[in-house]
Amino acid sequence: MDKNFVEIGHTQRPHGVKGEIKIKIEEDFWQDLGELEVFFLNVKGKDIPYFVEEIRGADFNIAKFEDVNSKETAGKITSCTISARISDLKYYEIEEETTEDLFYNHCTGYEMIDVNDGNIGVIKEVLEYPQQELAILEIEGEDILLPLNEHTVHSIDNDKKQMTVEMPEGLLNLDEVEEA
Repeated sequence: MDKNFVEIGHTQRPHGVKGEIKIKIEEDFWQDLGELEVFFLNVKGKDIPYFVEEIRGADFNIAKFEDVNSKETAGKITSCTISARISDLKYYEIEEETTEDLFYNHCTGYEMIDVNDGNIGVIKEVLEYPQQELAILEIEGEDILLPLNEHTVHSIDNDKKQMTVEMPEGLLNLDEVEEA
């Protein structure tokens, strides 16, 4: 991403049938949302402009973009990073990055690889709770919640969109527990 842009959130899943999509925008950028006319979505490695028709919801969590008029079209832009031009953000202050600012919410769409079990799946969504973040992965047709914290996450490769983890023993073998 160009240094003239800043990541402000990510898309989640379609909402309804008219092309709306759920989005997660970092709270630091809420003040600017009413003024933003364009978001840049990272689709298949390319930042593509999407012009905003409307943003609504209690936490500014539902967006409607021009030319996205169906659930199917909205489905093609799920799990995308949302960026904005810094010049379009009136309330954003550029800060130095620190190692303490480690968040996993940008990892939506990343492939999760366990050091013991190999490829687990793709992160559909990251839920934020005060105590930790949880990744939602679809495994064998079911949504599974996996903890994301300093104990489970070994590394994140943003270029390859991969997260290497080591989940607690037995956590990924849920079907074996059910059979016993």
